[in-house]
Amino acid sequence: MVLLVAAACLLLAEPALAWRSAKCNRKPVRWIWPQVPISIMPCSAPPGSHRSNDFLATMAGWNSVPGARIRFEPDVGAPTCRIEVNGRSEVGYIAPENLDGARGVTRIIYNVGCLHFLNPETMPEIQVIAETDIAIAAFGHDVSGPPRNCDRIERTTPLRRALLLHELGHAFGLRHEDDEMAVMNTGSSGGRYCGPRAMEPHPDDRTGIRVMYPDPEAEPVRDVAALPFELTEPNYTRPVVRAGHYGVCPNEPLDLRWSVANLGTVDARTQIRWYLSDNDVISRRDIHVATSDPVVVRAGQVHTASSRVIVPPLPRRANGEGGPWWVGYVVDPNGPGFELPATNDWTYTQLRVSARSPEECAAR
Repeated sequence: MVLLVAAACLLLAEPALAWRSAKCNRKPVRWIWPQVPISIMPCSAPPGSHRSNDFLATMAGWNSVPGARIRFEPDVGAPTCRIEVNGRSEVGYIAPENLDGARGVTRIIYNVGCLHFLNPETMPEIQVIAETDIAIAAFGHDVSGPPRNCDRIERTTPLRRALLLHELGHAFGLRHEDDEMAVMNTGSSGGRYCGPRAMEPHPDDRTGIRVMYPDPEAEPVRDVAALPFELTEPNYTRPVVRAGHYGVCPNEPLDLRWSVANLGTVDARTQIRWYLSDNDVISRRDIHVATSDPVVVRAGQVHTASSRVIVPPLPRRANGEGGPWWVGYVVDPNGPGFELPATNDWTYTQLRVSARSPEECAAR
């Protein structure tokens, strides 16, 4: 009979990397099988509901990390709907008052005995995870799905997928990490992207999973993403570009900051191209106004820089209005086919511009 105990163990930082994993008796706490079955409790997250779909989406986010040989295998939990130590990994929602102020709690159950491998140089001793259970506070005002309007997200807004993604990271054995813009950041705003890729593991999280669960057969992956947020201090992010709506005249400059993240497994040489769009979807059909110099972004890193954009004469709308025009950028405008999945190449910023009248510009 296998003895199981809750993982109230000593947590130590990984010495050489920013990401951190749980340790017990100085041994990493990890799964040894590439598939992790996890049951979604139907009493609080019925199949087809927003809550169930958010669980499935965030599990798919972790499963999509290239170069890692670990996967969640979701199924529907038992009708009793009790999250307990029973040999099955389970996730579900409970009343917030039962979590003592926490928004989510992950319990890791591990084997007390250490598993010894024949070749300790290639597979060192580890503390084996046998079960992990996740309880999420059932707030009535949390936001389901990905955030749809980046301009209206408050730092304290409960983003359900961000919370689920964070707790599922603990289920793999990751611990809190405040030195990077990571999903495993302890702050509510940590690891927040917005745009086409709203909620997925970020560079630091992906690096940790790849090191903990390497896939020796994985092909190199190039994946550089556009980010509208940057890390400003532990537990806090802010928009890269200030919010606002400004009137501009032809040939006026805008000094803009921008960030890109390398979510792939290899270093990438990249550049961005700035556009003005009449909506919040930036594409190559919009008005091209500037292109940055090429930069090299290391695998697992976030790069932030500045560009000066010269605003051209802006066409008037059919109603005579000069805007607003959304300011955004596209990553790798000349070679998106090199990336996987190439669905996160663009983002719009919180800055809007509108054309001033000729009389206003002449008076300036």
